[in-house]
Amino acid sequence: DIDSHWAKTYIDFVTARELFKGTGENVFSPNLTMTRAMFVTVLGRMANVDTANYDGSRFRDVQKNSWCSAYVEWAADNGIVSGYGDGSFRPNNPVTREQMAKILYHFARLMGEETTSSGNLSRYTDQTQISEWAIDPCSWATDCGLLQGREDGSFDPSGLATRGEVSALLKRFVEHIIQRIYKAGSNN
Repeated sequence: DIDSHWAKTYIDFVTARELFKGTGENVFSPNLTMTRAMFVTVLGRMANVDTANYDGSRFRDVQKNSWCSAYVEWAADNGIVSGYGDGSFRPNNPVTREQMAKILYHFARLMGEETTSSGNLSRYTDQTQISEWAIDPCSWATDCGLLQGREDGSFDPSGLATRGEVSALLKRFVEHIIQRIYKAGSNN
């Protein structure tokens, strides 16, 4: 279901590295909205998380030993996610663009990436709609080219992303962030 999709090269990139799995036999579902659990799972795969080390669940709505529980627990243990004040993670909720920025921001920090940015979001027509907790992460994500604005000039902080869009985002993350970290480490 990706042969004529605009994100085919990105999807090929992430599936070749086994960051994403399909939603069925020979089906990727590129237009399916990405959930919070899917997003954290993909990052956990990118980090080569040993899921055997994470057998609990601190969130009341993430069942122990579910398909995502080890990755959610890993992300929480490492400060990548914190969940909601009511003790939930809301794994099946779609991940918003500003949530993705914040999760990636903390993931990049975990990997040793510098996450300071200019803090200038004025290029977006809806900059005042970005949540206070997401300003620095959104600024960093746009400054380093991970997240781009929409065609109408907005950032769309509460907008949702498809699996195809997240594939493009993750390819940029690997190319711009992980490769830079790797090169910096090999120069020491």
